[in-house]
Amino acid sequence: MRTSEVRPGMKGYGLSVFSGTRLERFDVEVISVLKNQMGPQQDVVLIRCKGQGLEHSGAVAGMSGSPIWLTDDQGHERMIGAFALGWQFSKDPIAGVRPIEEMLRVPTVLREPAVAGKAAQASTWDARPMMRSLAGGGKPNAAASAASDDGRTLTPLALPLTVSGVPQSFIDTLQPLLRQSRLTLLQSGGAGDAPAGNEQAKLEPGSAIGIPVVSGDLDMSAIGTVTEVLGDRVFAFGHEFNAEGAVDLPMGVGYIHTIIPNASMSFKLGSLIRTDGAIYSDEVTAIAGTIGKAPATIPIEITVTSPQRAEPVTYRYQVARHPRFTPFGTISAIAAAIMGHSQLPAEFTINYELNMEFDGGRSVVMRNQTTSLMQAMELIRDLQTPVMFAIDNPFARVYPSKITGKVSVGTSIEADMLRGVTTDKKAYKPGETVRLFVTTRPWRGKDVQQTYDFKLPSDLPEGPAVLTIGDAQRYTMDEMRFSPYRFHADSVDDVFSLIQSITADSSRQLYIRLTTPGEGVSVGRAALPRMPGGKRQILTHTPSADVSAYPESVVVKHDLPRSLVGSADVMLVVSRHPEKAQMMPPAPAPGVPPQAGPQPGQEAPHTPDSPHQE
Repeated sequence: MRTSEVRPGMKGYGLSVFSGTRLERFDVEVISVLKNQMGPQQDVVLIRCKGQGLEHSGAVAGMSGSPIWLTDDQGHERMIGAFALGWQFSKDPIAGVRPIEEMLRVPTVLREPAVAGKAAQASTWDARPMMRSLAGGGKPNAAASAASDDGRTLTPLALPLTVSGVPQSFIDTLQPLLRQSRLTLLQSGGAGDAPAGNEQAKLEPGSAIGIPVVSGDLDMSAIGTVTEVLGDRVFAFGHEFNAEGAVDLPMGVGYIHTIIPNASMSFKLGSLIRTDGAIYSDEVTAIAGTIGKAPATIPIEITVTSPQRAEPVTYRYQVARHPRFTPFGTISAIAAAIMGHSQLPAEFTINYELNMEFDGGRSVVMRNQTTSLMQAMELIRDLQTPVMFAIDNPFARVYPSKITGKVSVGTSIEADMLRGVTTDKKAYKPGETVRLFVTTRPWRGKDVQQTYDFKLPSDLPEGPAVLTIGDAQRYTMDEMRFSPYRFHADSVDDVFSLIQSITADSSRQLYIRLTTPGEGVSVGRAALPRMPGGKRQILTHTPSADVSAYPESVVVKHDLPRSLVGSADVMLVVSRHPEKAQMMPPAPAPGVPPQAGPQPGQEAPHTPDSPHQE
């Protein structure tokens, strides 16, 4: 039935699964037709529902796609579309129906996925915005948040992303990574290969459909409902999964454990029984695909040694190949291996080594350490960065083909907190060696002082200079400011060179950076140091993503036996006559406002109690 044939007062019914795999009927009555409600030529049929407890639960997340039939003037029951839209906090079972005529336009064949920004390949890609987003855990979509929070906007129903076999703490850790999507992580139980009596369940109008993001020792599947099946073609949801357009995702038959009524939005608690085919389109109006062979997935194998287990345990997963869900699924699989079956100790150190193989024969090896002194998002960022960069760049999507690794969890904190830094004097000649006295404190230990020498460049100009002594987190944030050219790429090969460079940085290193008075200009991947002021102004006068001025610096790295947490800035005076310079009042350091920086020879520490912010 077309929306042009729909009139207020028409009655009909819908089909959905409310328990197990059994199709059950609920009654509907048309309230009105909202023209162009969701966009140009995107109408919505507004219905009131009755039966199956909907008067109590309201619209249910997971019912997205439930087919709706209306009775026409001749008494024929004809499908109008999919139960797909609702209002958060709604008190009555009122929902929006996505017309089937719009859903059937969605392609059901495999297409080449688009790469964001591919048309702009000639432009150098700057990876720093992605680095900052990963460091912050991603930024929520303000418009989406407002729409879902006030309950006054008709929006697509949320999709339950059910997770089995993990504690709530695991879900709480990963939930911030889904801020920009309509997916809601829910703790559930696995359905097994096929619950008793449901072996014959199939994809049909009204049946539960699942899209597995991760399967294996962790089951993580988005649950919705099938709207229509034409031959081997399947149409579902009545709205987007992630609005990616052309995709290649596994799909299968779902199992519903129960309906959870909720004041904000009720939802189905479900699991995946088996995969039965592939989703090839993820459009605003529907997802669509074909019953048959499921697409390839990414195998992940992680061996974990922990104090809670007598022997090392190996976890095996399969992760979907998708620009958004491959990074999320990879993090979920690794996190589940580390903390999925037992809580981490209150004080812990995690040592990990991962071998990531990518399409095309590329590979990345990551070796690092993290402790309970560091934020959980820092570990997530480190593990997520290589996959995100490989997939979400403007040149080509390069997916992991296999990930293996070893993780060791200890019950002590193997880290030192930086307490302070002093120098042997205040002023130095160019080319002279600065002696640094770095004080650190092991966790639950006493202060320890180590000495490091830093040789100043012989051509260092006179004036104030700053030495920054810090951990890997401070170094990475400073690198984006002091070495912008390092984070630019002109090809996929450049992207993997950047990945190799970033993953080589370790929390078990101390970084000493000298900030000089000079300024350079980066043009894409090219660095033009010590540019005269006039030429620098000419290059940076017109705003460009490829061109930026940067303070010049020199970095020296020292390996440490344990992780370092914290940083400090020390201001020096460089002079050909240091004995006179030590008698002069201090000048502000490069990039440090007057009265804000440390005095010559002193330090301004940035520790976990007073975190440094760029």
